[in-house]
Amino acid sequence: MGNQYEKPRNRELDYLRHRGSGTCWWCGRVANSREHKYKRTDLDRLQNEGGPLVWGGDPDRYHNVRSTKKSGAVRFRRSLCQACNGARSQPFDRAYDEYVAFIWRHVEEMWSWDDIPMDWIFGDDWPTKQLDLARYFAKHFGCRISEEGFTVPSGITEFMNGAETARNIRMCFSKHEDIWELHQALRGIGGEVTGFWLGGMVAYLTRDRSRILGLETNVLLGFIGVELFWNDREPIMDSFFPHKNPVLNRITATPEVIEEIRARRRDLESGDTLGT
Repeated sequence: MGNQYEKPRNRELDYLRHRGSGTCWWCGRVANSREHKYKRTDLDRLQNEGGPLVWGGDPDRYHNVRSTKKSGAVRFRRSLCQACNGARSQPFDRAYDEYVAFIWRHVEEMWSWDDIPMDWIFGDDWPTKQLDLARYFAKHFGCRISEEGFTVPSGITEFMNGAETARNIRMCFSKHEDIWELHQALRGIGGEVTGFWLGGMVAYLTRDRSRILGLETNVLLGFIGVELFWNDREPIMDSFFPHKNPVLNRITATPEVIEEIRARRRDLESGDTLGT
């Protein structure tokens, strides 16, 4: 069974949101295209592994995804034009496809890695393709921000238009201990974590709560992710590009979370059932 999970929107920030202009946040033309939250090829891969493809927004909102092409659960609202969401961003999509294929080939061993070698993924052309990969995640970040009802920062569009630095933006690779522990628990009964996860959008506000100063979220393939930050007060922040061997940061889980997952693993391996 493939899974995709995302945290629901925080309604306490609704007073800072806008209804949207109906224009593409990248080029300004009419927004008539919906970007996938997770690439359709990734979703098709999960669906073809057998069993249903399940979307979850919170513990009370789970349902099977019937169409990886049209389901509203797997796509953002219209915030890009067809040209930007198609031919213009194809190099970004191709770099992402190479990255994803690499992750799934090596995911079993990556928990012990300290970095991700870009030349292992992209070969000698890694500097160019690494930037294309970063621009894929910048596009995803922009769609996430627009979906939340916030204005997409100009540093994102500048970077996607060819700037070699992403002003006010930081992107870094991560490995999440809680999902790794879940992965180990499922392996104990012959399963695995093959899902996609979207973290919640965290907003940092001015003291009078009148303006957003920063935004933070992430997107994960299994337990391997990319952390995405925007900080209005930090024009230059280090990202995984242009480093040949960018750090794979470990996101630790609390001891309580780890023990809960390991206890469930022991129950599953022993065949015991939890209380109903």
